Amino acid sequence: MNSNSVFSIIFILTFIGSLFSYKCFSQENDFVNRAEITIGPDAVLSAKGNVLNEGTLHNSGKIYVNNNFINQGIFNAQSGSIVIHGDTDQSIDFKKDTIHEIEVNGVGHKYFRGQVFVNNSLKLLKGIVRPDTGARLILSDAIIIEGGDEESYVEGILFHEGTTDKFYPIGINGMYSPVYLSNILGNNPVLGFEIHQPNSFTNESKELKKISTQYYWEKFIIGGNLDSATLTLNYQPDESLLPKQIQDLVVAGLDETIGFRNLGGSHEGDLTSALITSQIRISDESFFTLGIPSTDITLFIPNALSPLAPHPEDQVVKVFVNRLIPDDFHFKVFDHRGIIVFYSNSFHQMNEEGWDGINIHSGKYLSPGVYHYVIQGTVYGDKFSKAGKVTVIR
Repeated sequence: MNSNSVFSIIFILTFIGSLFSYKCFSQENDFVNRAEITIGPDAVLSAKGNVLNEGTLHNSGKIYVNNNFINQGIFNAQSGSIVIHGDTDQSIDFKKDTIHEIEVNGVGHKYFRGQVFVNNSLKLLKGIVRPDTGARLILSDAIIIEGGDEESYVEGILFHEGTTDKFYPIGINGMYSPVYLSNILGNNPVLGFEIHQPNSFTNESKELKKISTQYYWEKFIIGGNLDSATLTLNYQPDESLLPKQIQDLVVAGLDETIGFRNLGGSHEGDLTSALITSQIRISDESFFTLGIPSTDITLFIPNALSPLAPHPEDQVVKVFVNRLIPDDFHFKVFDHRGIIVFYSNSFHQMNEEGWDGINIHSGKYLSPGVYHYVIQGTVYGDKFSKAGKVTVIR
């Protein structure tokens, strides 16, 4: 660090007073603040060396960082942004203070140390963001994320607050493989995701013929609680799976007692790149990957519904069956006297809309209690029939 440059900055700040408002300032060497500085709206502070804040820094403008940024004082984010655009690896340490907006547009790895909370915007244009071991990069519930691709992503755990739909622009070793969460139910959850290579888990259940051995995703929770959510994973060509068609793929979640379970899959894309969305909501699982279901019948029907449930998915009972022939499908619900109170011959209806607990004859909600169902159909050319129970809760 150039001692003359540091001395001149301290001298100016001391001479002018405790509060200094920048409109435009460019520092060739290291920038050290030990006073109180305000960077006003539309103002710019640019440092080609390190930035060290040991005083108070109010930011409503832009701070361009070419090297390391260490905050040991007070950083007041206000409405300002920090642009990390060095042409080499950089270290960012914010001592748990909040950043309004971060833009990553440089070369190399951008290491985040400690805890960094971003409350408005994350822009990933160029450069890899790497939270250090033990560090936490946390995005607010209302965050706006721009960018994310093979040139710029988060490699490590990325956390999100809240229950709005989430986008995790994560990747590893040059592979961009984002995660999406939607229809989140819970109490202020703070959820993180990270992708790993290779997948060392080999315990697929009987529901799956194979799982990816190239990668898996891990879920973390550091606050609140998660009741359930819909998970979407990114598929890229995978030699350990080699599906014949994209519809062969499903999301798989690890059940410690039976191995990776088939969570179903709806598909967007093709065998070059696709998004696979779980049809069964995730909850307690911590590890996920993609897989190909076995040729055995995989049938899932929720065992309860409530018209008063806060989430629409819990207000109905839907039917999930792998590889069912839609033209041969029958679903019937009976009361305790054996009288049919609901029936459907449409798999599409029961898979997409479900049954909401309404008596098909009266058009009114059924009384709370246990009802029996029978489902019949054809899978892989074989007929099947299954009976079960569903509880209507009011």
